[in-house]
Amino acid sequence: MYAAHSFIMTLAPLGLALVVGAIFECIVSAVTIILPFMMIRKFGGGYHAQSAWKCLISSTIILCGYIWVSEYITYGYRLGFTMIVAALSLINNSPIDSENRKLDMQEQRMYKRITIVLVIFNVLISLVCYKCGRERVATGLAMGIILTGGLQLPCLHIQLHLISLKYLIPHVN
Repeated sequence: MYAAHSFIMTLAPLGLALVVGAIFECIVSAVTIILPFMMIRKFGGGYHAQSAWKCLISSTIILCGYIWVSEYITYGYRLGFTMIVAALSLINNSPIDSENRKLDMQEQRMYKRITIVLVIFNVLISLVCYKCGRERVATGLAMGIILTGGLQLPCLHIQLHLISLKYLIPHVN
C-alpha cells in the first residue's frame, strides 16, 4: 500500500503538469517546468501543505501561473540571473527537512550532494538548450529551478524566525 501511494505521489506532479499543459496548449513548457521541480524537490525539500487538498489546489494554482508566465517571457539576462540566484539558494539551503520525515546527518549529506548535482545539471541543460536555439525548453527548465527554489523560501523564513526567537528570548533555567 505504501509503495503504491509513494508511486502515485511521485507521478502526481507530472500528471498535473500534463493536464495543465494540455489545457493551456503548452505541454513542452509544462513538462520542462515540472521535471527539474520533481528531481530537485525530492532531495532539496521545501514547503509542504498541511493536507492533500491544500497541496493539490495550491500546486495547481502555482503551476498554472508558472506555465502561463513561461509562455510570455523570453530567456534573457533577467531570467538567467533569477535562475542562478534560485540555484545558489537551493545549493546553499538544501536539504530542508520535512515535518513528516526528519533526515539524519548521513541522509542530509547525501541529499545535499544529490541536490547540488541535480541543480547544476538542470542549469547547464537550460543554458545548452538556450545556446542551441531551444528557448522554450530552456525557459521551462529555468522556471522549474526558480519554482523549486521559491518553494524553499517559506521554510527558510520560518527557520530564520525560530533562530531569531532563540536568541531574543532569554533562557530560563
